[in-house]
Amino acid sequence: MVIALATCVAWIAVTVAFLCPKWLTPMEMIFLFFADTVFELGSFSVLHVNLQYIQVNPGVANSISNLTFRLIELPLLLVTTSNLLLNPAPILKWGGVISIVLFTVMVQQILVWMGVLSMHHWNVAWSGVIVCVAVLASRIMAGLIRSTSSHDAA
Repeated sequence: MVIALATCVAWIAVTVAFLCPKWLTPMEMIFLFFADTVFELGSFSVLHVNLQYIQVNPGVANSISNLTFRLIELPLLLVTTSNLLLNPAPILKWGGVISIVLFTVMVQQILVWMGVLSMHHWNVAWSGVIVCVAVLASRIMAGLIRSTSSHDAA
């Protein structure tokens, strides 16, 4: 059940990323995806291994669903938010970003309810803050990537 939910959520993330208007080139999006993956896994490792605020419960299904969330869904949605933040239309920009942040926090809470994650000294508000920081870091990285690629083209 948990793996089916993780797969469904990953497909939702792929669909949202496909339907979103693109302001980054494919190469910039690939590089940003990898940078977001490194950022997300680094921050999750600090919270999981070092601080032990978030624990992944034992089991193969729990590990697969957590890795699907961390390696596919979250970085893909961070790339999507970076594309949305580059959009000039303010309603699409902020409405899309807020929707994606709320969706990501909701999925993480569902993982807690289904027993995939255990959160000690942690709550939904902190998850929202971490996702907002990840969105900000992704947008900064997208800006750096775009400035670097525009200098190379000139």
